[in-house]
Amino acid sequence: MKKITYLLLAFAALAFVSCEQTESAKNMFQASGVSHDAKYAYFAPYLRALGNQLDSVEVVDGKFVVEDSIIGGVGGVEVVVAGRTGWMFVTNDGNVNLLEGGRVGGTPLNDELQAFADEVEKSKSDSVAVANLCNNFFDKHNDGAIAVAGYVIVMNYKHDADAQSLLQRCSPDVQNYIKQSVQAMWNMVISHQSN
Repeated sequence: MKKITYLLLAFAALAFVSCEQTESAKNMFQASGVSHDAKYAYFAPYLRALGNQLDSVEVVDGKFVVEDSIIGGVGGVEVVVAGRTGWMFVTNDGNVNLLEGGRVGGTPLNDELQAFADEVEKSKSDSVAVANLCNNFFDKHNDGAIAVAGYVIVMNYKHDADAQSLLQRCSPDVQNYIKQSVQAMWNMVISHQSN
């Protein structure tokens, strides 16, 4: 169940679209990584993920660079290589480093997101410590793609019963988007199973 929840919410993080999108608010991102066993790296900027379309770049000499424009400020992106190694990161001005083990860094928001993920991983068996980490994180980041990404990270470790209280810490836009995305994905899963 948690694996399905993670996949559904990872999609939500990719597809999160700010209500304040404007053509003039373009945000170019670039992310570079290493893969020695893949020919292509596949990525989905959040606007394209709405149509479930992936772009790809060739891996040359074990290295790859993905870049694109995000409209509407900070957005979420996922990169996958070799069908198993994946990174989820927040776009903002600056180059993102895609490190081994799905780790991200290189920009302030991504460094902070990775630090949060590391702390949650380290504290996963201590529900009080995880709750304190969540309180601190969502007091600072309760809106936008970073809130969705933070929610995905914590849902990897928390029980389903905690999902509602955590979601309530997020802005109404994030809450609505996650609920709609999860419902849409469940509808897709049910439809696919009935065929």
